[in-house]
Amino acid sequence: MAAQWPGPLPLDAWNLVFDDLDERRDVSSLMRTCGQLYTLGSRPLLGLRDLYFKDVSDLRSFCNFVLGDITRRPGYLRDLILTIALPRIRDGDHEEEEEEEMHPDEVAQEEKILQVIPSLAQILARATGLQELRIGYAEELFQRADISVASEACPAQLHLVTVIASLPSLTSIQLASFGDQTASLLESILPTIQIFDVNFYDARPDAYADCRQFLAPHGNTLTGVRVRNAHMGPPLFIPPPNDPQFSLVRQLTLREVGWLSLPLLVHLFPNISYLVYTTPELAMHGLFDNALEVREANRRALSPWPTLQHLVGGLEGLFVLGLTGKRHRVEILGIAPYQGHARMLHAVLADVLPTNLSLRVGYPGGPGRIHVDHRLDLVVLLRHVPYPLEITHLELHLHMHVLLAVGTYFDVLNMGLIKAALLPFRHLRFCMLHVSRDQYPIIDREPAVSVIQLNKLALDIAAAQPELENLFIDAYFVTAAWAWAVVRTPTSTEVEVINKKEIYAILEREKLYSQLPKVKYTHPVRVVADLAGADEMGVDDGVMRNLPFAD
Repeated sequence: MAAQWPGPLPLDAWNLVFDDLDERRDVSSLMRTCGQLYTLGSRPLLGLRDLYFKDVSDLRSFCNFVLGDITRRPGYLRDLILTIALPRIRDGDHEEEEEEEMHPDEVAQEEKILQVIPSLAQILARATGLQELRIGYAEELFQRADISVASEACPAQLHLVTVIASLPSLTSIQLASFGDQTASLLESILPTIQIFDVNFYDARPDAYADCRQFLAPHGNTLTGVRVRNAHMGPPLFIPPPNDPQFSLVRQLTLREVGWLSLPLLVHLFPNISYLVYTTPELAMHGLFDNALEVREANRRALSPWPTLQHLVGGLEGLFVLGLTGKRHRVEILGIAPYQGHARMLHAVLADVLPTNLSLRVGYPGGPGRIHVDHRLDLVVLLRHVPYPLEITHLELHLHMHVLLAVGTYFDVLNMGLIKAALLPFRHLRFCMLHVSRDQYPIIDREPAVSVIQLNKLALDIAAAQPELENLFIDAYFVTAAWAWAVVRTPTSTEVEVINKKEIYAILEREKLYSQLPKVKYTHPVRVVADLAGADEMGVDDGVMRNLPFAD
């Protein structure tokens, strides 16, 4: 690559050009044009969001590039994602025996990760500007760091846990597995964390962490908390007034977390506006033995929590949480069409009285988990919506089997159920319907729904809903989403199809986009394509393979 200057623009102008690029491919292409732009582009390239590595070759290539200018390049890092799949190393007498039985590819993978860890640690020790760090197999990676230090391949002061704990600018951390090393990191990390996102899943059968101890050091900085597979104190616990609080937290996500003490939750997070809460399907460590007792205790506590206006959760979890008081938006997940869930649905809605409601009804895999004789149809299920409840905005997400006739698994879909099911909602202004295909279809043939039938359904719904202004239908058996505006005169009701631009404007204005939490997945599915001949360019095959390397 010729190291000639690319044109008459001064350095500052080229810096502005780089700053305007937000795609790795665009930055890389500009860097390839000459040696000076290659050097100039290192900062914007490494400063891009979502610098992501899912295998050891990618990570080694990245480390080689950054180590090429170790005094400057680590300081450019802002957002780093590591999701290298590694097995957990288990304690026990048979470790050596298990190691001998490893597949040759697994042995090679272990050797490669142990070789790259010292370089990664050296880079992170200098990454003074790193703000976001996400590690998919955190405990497993830290176990390899232990081995690297024990074998003296990496000095003790450069143990990954040590260098991450010392990062001065880190404000967001996401760890997707848990164990002794991860606990050590969370106990020693600097109190700068604003976003705390940890999956406390531990391979050890008796490990079920209380996450409060790891949140405590960050009481003055935390604004968002996402926790999975943990607990948060005894379910009937009443906190003393001097217990720590996280008053800056506005968004709280608790997934697969056991029954909660509502007074404790309100005390810990008094100012949240957004809560997601789901519980494990199976009882864990006796936490589910007293579900009704916990619900009644939470309801008696009368915890007002006025700031909380957006509530998302599994039906069972919200039922036991026992939260009362009017909320603006409520999203209920995992509603099964049978009598037990219908009663819980009534109880939850009567407790929180939303005006903006999203319901997800049915199972992705089909109704196999519900005996055919116990299944309710959609109309009977939604009759349990308490009256009067002034719901003006409704999102109804249905799996295909919910629209089948009760008493059989083999039938055509009954779209007329939708119109009848909406009758309990007498104040709807905006309605959005989604119908999803089951993972394991149970009907003989795919339904055929014509445009004429869709328009008739829209007209029937509009006629039955006197305040309806807009209707949206997005079904898997329709080639595109459809939307209608309702036009009323003193003598008639009509519907007019509206275009995509109008649809998006209405959805944005009315906040009808599904507001389920956009949590970044632990193991992103985005894969960088291979580049043939990377080794010949002097670049290891990996994410950084598209970098321009000077001749």
